Amino acid sequence: MNPDSADSPHNEHLDDVLQIISKLAQKAAVADYIYRGETERHERISSSFYRDLPVGLPAGANVDQIQANALEAARRFTFESDDLEILTQLQHYGGKTNLIDFTEDCHIALFFACDGGHTQDGRVIFLERDGNMESHIHVPRSPVNRVIAQKSVFVRPPSGYIEVDPDDIVIIPRHLKLPILNHLRKVCGVSVEKVYNDFHGFIRYEKIHQDAFKHLITGFTSLLNSDYQSAIDSFTKSLDLNPSSLAYNNRGNAYINVSEYDDAIADYDRAIALDHDYATAYNNRGNAYINVGEYDDAIADYDRAIALDPNYAAAYNNRGVAKAHKGDYDGAIDDCDRAIALDPNYAAAYDNRGTAKAHKGDYDGAIADYDRAIALDPNDTAAYNNRGLAKAHKGDYDGAIDDCSRAIALDPNNANAYNNRGIAKLSKGDYDGAVDDCSRAIELEPDEAPVYSNRGEVWLHLSEWDNARDDLAIALNMGVDIVASFRNEYESVADFERRNGIAVPPDIAQMLGG
Repeated sequence: MNPDSADSPHNEHLDDVLQIISKLAQKAAVADYIYRGETERHERISSSFYRDLPVGLPAGANVDQIQANALEAARRFTFESDDLEILTQLQHYGGKTNLIDFTEDCHIALFFACDGGHTQDGRVIFLERDGNMESHIHVPRSPVNRVIAQKSVFVRPPSGYIEVDPDDIVIIPRHLKLPILNHLRKVCGVSVEKVYNDFHGFIRYEKIHQDAFKHLITGFTSLLNSDYQSAIDSFTKSLDLNPSSLAYNNRGNAYINVSEYDDAIADYDRAIALDHDYATAYNNRGNAYINVGEYDDAIADYDRAIALDPNYAAAYNNRGVAKAHKGDYDGAIDDCDRAIALDPNYAAAYDNRGTAKAHKGDYDGAIADYDRAIALDPNDTAAYNNRGLAKAHKGDYDGAIDDCSRAIALDPNNANAYNNRGIAKLSKGDYDGAVDDCSRAIELEPDEAPVYSNRGEVWLHLSEWDNARDDLAIALNMGVDIVASFRNEYESVADFERRNGIAVPPDIAQMLGG
C-alpha cells in the first residue's frame, strides 16, 4: 500500500469533506451572512455571560444591564471609553461577556465547529446581516491580531441569546471533524496557529486543552508501567478533548500490547492523517501489519518511515523482519546490516539477522549473531531460544536444551521455548521429557498446531498409539502437513520402523503417507 495514494487514510473521507465545504460555499453565495462554528448543538445561540446566569432569569431581562457592574469594574484597567470596545477586549482575553463570537469567513467557522467535541456532531450557523440583526452586530474599531485573523464580528443581543432563528445550519458529522481540520490546514490555510495567532490566544488555547494534556501524560505513565488498558482509557480521554497525532500513535501502541491490532492500525491511520510526515506512526503501523500477516503493507510503511528518516534504525530492523516473513532472507539480512550500522548496540537487529541466516542454513553465522545479541542484552529471551534452535540444527542437542532452559527461566510462559526444548529432547531420545515440554507448550498456547504434530511424533517413539492418533489428527485438522513434517526426519514410515525397531499401526502409517 502506498501511503500517498488516493486510498490512503487522510484521503478516506475527501469526497465527504469537499461536499461539506461546497455546501457552505453555495449557501454563503446567496446572501450577506456572518457565521458561527460550534463543536456541539446548543439549545440556544447565547453569550458566555448569559450561560453563567442563574436558571429562571425573568422573561425580557436585559442582560446588558445585569452585566453593567462588571463592565464598570473593567474600566479601571483600560484606556478605552467605549463599552463595546471594552467588551471586545474582555472577550479577547477570555472574560465572560454578552458578546457572541461570529466570523465573516465560513472556513473559520467550520474550523471552530471541528476543533473539539469529537464525540458529538458540530454545526456551522448562518446569520444574515439584515435589518433585524444589523443593530446587534458589532465590528471592533481597533481589533487585535487574533480578531483580525479570525475575521471576527460580535453579536450583542440584549436578552443574552439570539431570539431569531438562524437562517441556515450545516451539521458537521463527528467522524468528519478530523479530516475537515486536516483539509482546512493543508488547502485553506486555516489552522490553530493561524486562528490563535498571538500569545493571549496561546494561553486561551492552552486552557482549553490542558485537561487533554493531563490525560496524555497519564497515558504515557500507564504505558511505561505496562498498564495498557489504563493507557488506552487515558489516551481516549485526551483524544475526546483534543485529537492529536501523538495521542493516536500511543493509543495504537497500547492496543498492540493487548493484541488489538485492528484498533491499533485504525489509530495509526488517524495519527498519519493528522501528520503525514510522522515517521514513528508509519513504523508502528508497519509493526501492527506484521502481526496480522500483511507483510507487503508493513514493508510499504517501513519504506515511508525510512524515506522520512534515513537514520531510523528500528524501521530498517523491522523491515528486515517483514522481508524474512516473506522468505526474502537476503533482503532481511541487508536491512539488519543497515540497522546495526546505524546502531552497533541494537540487540534485536543481531537477533533478527541471526534468524534470517538460520533460514539460509548458515547456523554458525546465526549463532554468532545470537551470541552478540545476548552479550548486549543478557535477558534477551528470543535470542536464547533462537540460538538453541540453531544449535539443534547443528546436532548440539545439549547446547540447545541449555539455551531453551535459559529462555524458560527468563520467561516461564514461553511456549516456543518449551516446544524447541521438547524437539531437542526428542532428538536425544528423552521421550518422556519431550512429552512434558510439548504438553507444557500446548497448555500455554493451545492453538499452536505444529506442537501437536511434534508431540504426536514423540508418542510414536513411546508406542502410545491412541495419543499419537489424537495429536496427529488435531494437527492435521489445524492445517499442518503432518506428512511433510514427519518426512523432515524420516524418508517414510518404513524408515522410521527400521531405525527405531517399532511397528506402526496401519491406520497411523496411512496418516503419515505410508
